[in-house]
Amino acid sequence: MNKKVLSNVLLFTSIGCIALGVGFLRSVKPVVKEANAANPELEVNDNIVEVGKYPQTVVKSTTDLYDDIADSVKDDLVPGKDYEYKGEKYRYYPAVHHTEGGGKYEDGTNCKDGPAFYKYEPIKWHIYNKDTTDNKAYLYAAYIMDVGVFQQNIEMDGTNAGHVAGKPGVAANDWEQSTVREFLNDTFYNDAFSDSERNFIKDNTSKANSSGFKVKDKVTLMTADDYTTYKDKSSFKTKASDYAKGRTLFYHFNSYDWSFFWLNSKKADYDTLHVQYVRGTEVGGGGFSESPSFEKEGIRPLIVLDLTKVTIGKTSEEKASDDTKKAENANTTALVIGIIFSILGMAGLITFFTLMKKGILTSRMSPKVILIVLASVLVLTSIGVVSLSVRASKESGGGGESCTLKYGYYVQSTEQYSDSSKNMVQVGYNCWLIKSDGTARHAAAIEDKTNASDFDKYADNLKCTWEQTGCTLKITYTGYYSGVATMTVKSDGKLYSGGKEVFHWVRGE
Repeated sequence: MNKKVLSNVLLFTSIGCIALGVGFLRSVKPVVKEANAANPELEVNDNIVEVGKYPQTVVKSTTDLYDDIADSVKDDLVPGKDYEYKGEKYRYYPAVHHTEGGGKYEDGTNCKDGPAFYKYEPIKWHIYNKDTTDNKAYLYAAYIMDVGVFQQNIEMDGTNAGHVAGKPGVAANDWEQSTVREFLNDTFYNDAFSDSERNFIKDNTSKANSSGFKVKDKVTLMTADDYTTYKDKSSFKTKASDYAKGRTLFYHFNSYDWSFFWLNSKKADYDTLHVQYVRGTEVGGGGFSESPSFEKEGIRPLIVLDLTKVTIGKTSEEKASDDTKKAENANTTALVIGIIFSILGMAGLITFFTLMKKGILTSRMSPKVILIVLASVLVLTSIGVVSLSVRASKESGGGGESCTLKYGYYVQSTEQYSDSSKNMVQVGYNCWLIKSDGTARHAAAIEDKTNASDFDKYADNLKCTWEQTGCTLKITYTGYYSGVATMTVKSDGKLYSGGKEVFHWVRGE
């Protein structure tokens, strides 16, 4: 083999190996399924999607906008009637608020009884269950949208018994015959959704509240079992629209975050007068249940979308799953590329120096070509070593700033009571001060989210230690609440314990 042919073989072999590695890297890219262009696509923001419109934000009678809308109405204002003004839709309804305490509107101002308009705005929904196999997405209203009775017409049969008026065989808490079901599938369904939106809302089959028969609904309520299952996973915090507040929504603790809203579940088999509901985040039971005719309960609708007729963007869980798959692919790629290129590179180096030692290369190649061949072999070896190093770094929990911990105060809480006006919250004992020197402090109780003085007031006088391996944080603490707390650090610096975010104060150590 002459000098020119040998140099070309070595050179093109090196280039081919590099191309092979690049091709393999491209081949392991995750496949992204494109949305069906024929269907409308709904944007997802933190597992929230917008479908339909309903009266929400209040326009108080003390504002210029209220006067402008009222002046545009030629006839007298009719409670519950909708009006158009400058291309926007408003509902007129004299506000009457529950009188237990001084609740606030969404903008933070005090609730006040009196004439008011409520602007139609997009309804925000939690995507709490997305079944791509069955092409369904289950959506639950992020806010209490309205207020109403469960059953309007009740005839009593005794202390814990009653039936729908004129229907002795139908229990008062029967979902199929309920007033709230009729409202959701008639008034709400027609007011909230356009024709195109109604086209992709599926029938949702659920058991009737007491009869046990399956009924089909376009709009329904969540059951107690479903709410208990999904409330923590999907962060079903209780919020209420201004419209619901003005419709005499019942609440506790001077905060509409502790409002009451209906569930589609009866209290007990023997009790035909009671329906379960939620108070704040607690599923109603025992003293938390009221008769179906109780008028101040909130309504948080539930709908199911047909994913063959509408496209929904990826949820947070799906994005996290994609990120995990990408990381796994990257690790696999680094391993395979590292092995292939390391073997090729080392084989090339051994061959190169063997041929150099025997004088074969120097006798048949110019110094320039020898340098090119050596550089190509070194490139192969370097790619292999770097790929294996990246793989080893990720396997050992490395990744640098992808999981950078924010030092400061962290609280994990179920929020049994909160008052946003006073910035107060009653929480559990899982509270830590994480310091950059590898020490931590643990608090058994804490009441104020923002003042470090309260942390110091309630914190145990002990030093804990913490260590971070990759994206895992382990806190070892002793004392009355001794043990080890293991949490996950996300790319944005937030902590998660058991899949639930741990609240972080925005302040340094």
